[in-house]
Amino acid sequence: MNPFPVLGPEDHLLLTPFPESVVRALIRGEPLPIATAEDWPQQGTVFGLRMSVDHGHPPGWMVILDALVIGDCGIHSAPDQHGIIEIGYGLASSYHSKGIGTTVVRMISDYLGSLPEVTKVIAQTEPGNLPSQRVLTKNGFHEVESEGDLLRFERAATT
Repeated sequence: MNPFPVLGPEDHLLLTPFPESVVRALIRGEPLPIATAEDWPQQGTVFGLRMSVDHGHPPGWMVILDALVIGDCGIHSAPDQHGIIEIGYGLASSYHSKGIGTTVVRMISDYLGSLPEVTKVIAQTEPGNLPSQRVLTKNGFHEVESEGDLLRFERAATT
């Protein structure tokens, strides 16, 4: 069972926790029991779901726009001993550059940042992924360091 709540609606977006049936179908490569954008799921979707199953944390949310799944978002793991939690997100490419990513990151960052055990929300992106960097900075994240081939962004939890 996914303990995450439904978030939204906001700007016609709804973040709905992944049901087990969808997680199983995606991991197994089976037909999906839901309506999706033609270019979703993306490669990172299945990777992220496998990671959540392997590490025993909730699989996150489906991003739904007008009853169509267009993306996904979630966490990489539970908060660490310092209260730091990392988010990941992705949208079908046909929904890029429409402000949707900014709204999705705000919704999950605000929710996770409101949890008492979370002190900081972080995200990582490739140096060349300027649209993702803009999404993060619009949501109050700031670049703090590089980790290997990735840039790390963070923001304090909400109070």
